[in-house]
Amino acid sequence: MSCVLEPSPLEYQFIVKYIGEEEGQLTIKNISASNSITGDVTYVEDGVGIEVEQSEYSIHPWQIYDGYKAENIVFEKGEYVLEEDLIINKNSSLTINSGVNLKLEEGVSIFVNGELNINGTVEEPVIFEAVTEDKPWGVLALQGYNTDYEHQISNTIFKNGGLESRYENTLYTGMVSAYNTRVTIENSEFISNVGGDDTFNGKNSYVHINNCKFIDTFSDSIDFDYTEGIIENSYFENAGNDSIDIMTSTPTIRNNYIVGSGDKGISVGENSEPVIFNNIIINNEIGIQSKDMSYPMIVNNIIYDNNVGIHLYKKNLRYGGGGQAVVVNSIVTGNKKYDYECRDNSTVTFINSNIITGDGDGVDFINVTETNININDFKQNNYMTPETYKELYLKGTIEHYDDIFGGGSRSASIGLYEMIDMKEVHDEEH
Repeated sequence: MSCVLEPSPLEYQFIVKYIGEEEGQLTIKNISASNSITGDVTYVEDGVGIEVEQSEYSIHPWQIYDGYKAENIVFEKGEYVLEEDLIINKNSSLTINSGVNLKLEEGVSIFVNGELNINGTVEEPVIFEAVTEDKPWGVLALQGYNTDYEHQISNTIFKNGGLESRYENTLYTGMVSAYNTRVTIENSEFISNVGGDDTFNGKNSYVHINNCKFIDTFSDSIDFDYTEGIIENSYFENAGNDSIDIMTSTPTIRNNYIVGSGDKGISVGENSEPVIFNNIIINNEIGIQSKDMSYPMIVNNIIYDNNVGIHLYKKNLRYGGGGQAVVVNSIVTGNKKYDYECRDNSTVTFINSNIITGDGDGVDFINVTETNININDFKQNNYMTPETYKELYLKGTIEHYDDIFGGGSRSASIGLYEMIDMKEVHDEEH
């Protein structure tokens, strides 16, 4: 069976009202119209004589109705059960203060088209959870209809949600989703989402994730699509798929601990150019993967005890090439199969790093050492062991991160050598 699909024409009504001291008779002699782009003459129907109510008005179909009343909703400390979707319009706000426990029925979601502020504290976090643990709730979705807003989420625990949900023809795939907007998430936890592609999903947004934990997530912990921002000082454990997955995005990924991902610790795809700095990436299927003309700058990382440390290849034919990477001042060793694997005309340059085993062409080495390093060797030269880092991450206060990373003002002693100026490396490669 075959069919032909043609666009349905749009209809407009133009209302002409006689205004004067006395009623008069309006005579329309001729009406014509044409498409301003194609020049084609369009059909016009004479509707003279139709009575029109005073309240009627014209509006283009693509214009978003802006007549919503401001309805600012505030949740104060206490337990609340949501039995149906909560929708915040573009002129309104949702504020959730410390000590709030939101329990959502199965499939119930919160769609925020206005402004969101979640103000948990360390002592009294905000909690999102299912009413019944085995009946997951839907999503917390942020949609940027109003570009003036920058959403804030602090000290919040999200768990047992993540059923994909659709609102106004948009499918939200993350337990927390941010589309076309700006959001900062800090000191928060994402635990055991159920279903959906992602625990957090950002599309066409700016996202700053700081000092958060992602534990036992169903698939990808964080998924950035066409998104900029920062992912920092955070802990990832047992992602079902990737801990961090980016597509056509340019975030900075720094000072994170990533362990036990079912697939990649960090997946870099579809022409992405992130900076990956000062991370510990251990015991994942693949530590870091670069594909489809992506070009990550990988600096000052420990990539250890993965099946493959760094993997480069071509996945999507439309990008025309494999992955690229520059790896600087990093320990890439002790990985089970290979420290690196380079396929499909991909390229990678290792500078001032420790790396031993690998396979594939397109690989350059500059001042590289080949030293067998195991978990106990990280203590040499005052390196901390990955387990020590993990303990500090799990304590979950920024003071501990400052102890490790010098308040973010200077690099930690994670790599083998002194830090190299990243701009000089980038200029040399290009």
